[in-house]
Amino acid sequence: MITPIQAEKKIEMDPLRARNFALSRLVILGPPVDRDLGPLVSVSLNKRAFGDGAFAMLRWKNMLEEVGATARVRVRATRTQVHSNLAACVLFGRERSLSIETSNGAVWGDAILVDPNWAHVVDFHGGIAEVIYLAPHQGRRHGARALPKPAVRILEDQIDRWSVNSAADLVDCLGFAEPLSDPAISAIRHRIDFDPMMRLGEIEASRIARLERTTMLRRFKQQTGMTFRAYKNWAALKHAARLIGEGEALGVAGLDAGFADAAHFSRQYRATFGLSPTEGRNCVV
Repeated sequence: MITPIQAEKKIEMDPLRARNFALSRLVILGPPVDRDLGPLVSVSLNKRAFGDGAFAMLRWKNMLEEVGATARVRVRATRTQVHSNLAACVLFGRERSLSIETSNGAVWGDAILVDPNWAHVVDFHGGIAEVIYLAPHQGRRHGARALPKPAVRILEDQIDRWSVNSAADLVDCLGFAEPLSDPAISAIRHRIDFDPMMRLGEIEASRIARLERTTMLRRFKQQTGMTFRAYKNWAALKHAARLIGEGEALGVAGLDAGFADAAHFSRQYRATFGLSPTEGRNCVV
């Protein structure tokens, strides 16, 4: 469902806000253009303002979106299967309300937040919706809940002119705290996001971070909100989705992202997004 293609515009931010939204808050959607920069999209960087992070305007399939603290895709769908997001997700109905079904019951609303690793079904009721994934470390794992009115107003007012500042306003309104940056873990994330097909192992990751394996795994989860394995899976799914958005065949995209075969890729995609890869490709508008 996530299909960024290319970065094409520099985005100006004041230095203080740029530092607050540095690399650990960036949602990485594609491989870097420059190995020396790590997993950054191709942008003109102002290092004095951005430090280790960057934000960019991305060209998505059939739409122009921005990446900052959020990653966004517009879909038209009916109903998903049971699935669990690897990252917290905001769903905003453009035409009608949505509903989320979980083990705790149903949640209705114009905008709903679903925390990571929470089994649920989304019913779009046939309308167009915005699906906004937050950075991996964000979310409280409480399930699903309708967004407070201030957050809904941000979406209503800014969804058609979404910017880095819009994403920042939404994340701040939701009250998600930013973890302290950990350069050792950032180096591992760089390697994973750059080439998920390599399927970086724990031992090699520990060498990159210069940490003992169990220490690396513990700090990785503290920094990203995901286990090492889950983060690799998330990076691989995003990479495959990017290739699909560029017109690559589904099976080739899955293999290039490091999945063992088409069946493995399809299972992982469906478990994360609630749709098959074909359905995910076809529902993007």
